Amino acid sequence: MPAASKLSALDRLKKAANLTPVKKTVTLSDGSDFEFYRTPLTMAERERAQKATGDDMNAFALQLLVNKAMDENGQRLFAAGMIAELKNEVRDADLQALMLAVIVTTLKRKLTQKTKAGAETGQPVTAPIRCSQRAWLYLDRNEQQIDLSRTADVVCLF
Repeated sequence: MPAASKLSALDRLKKAANLTPVKKTVTLSDGSDFEFYRTPLTMAERERAQKATGDDMNAFALQLLVNKAMDENGQRLFAAGMIAELKNEVRDADLQALMLAVIVTTLKRKLTQKTKAGAETGQPVTAPIRCSQRAWLYLDRNEQQIDLSRTADVVCLF
């Protein structure tokens, strides 16, 4: 048996998690690039942000941006006291793009769209993001929102 199989289940999951910082680049509305680093989202981080913001998904995403955006040295770029300034003095489109860059992780799961007749379109989709208790936002491979009114459903094929 391979040596990797001798690890406990928890050790295997922790090793696979790869929580090292990833560089993200967002093009701002003025055409300049904003670069930052963030680690993949853990369940504990998501739960803390949800607890702090309740059911407000914009506040949730902004809280994650503030908590997770770092420079190349691992220093946080924003402090909690900057939230009001971010909301009032940064373009909404730029802030939304930054928040999305923190939340979205490209997964190796294979998700495809289906037509209303049930035929697979073959269009790849990344993981759904819960937007509220009843709504889901689906993103394509370019992290662009997919209009679900044009498709019957999205099926996850693991």
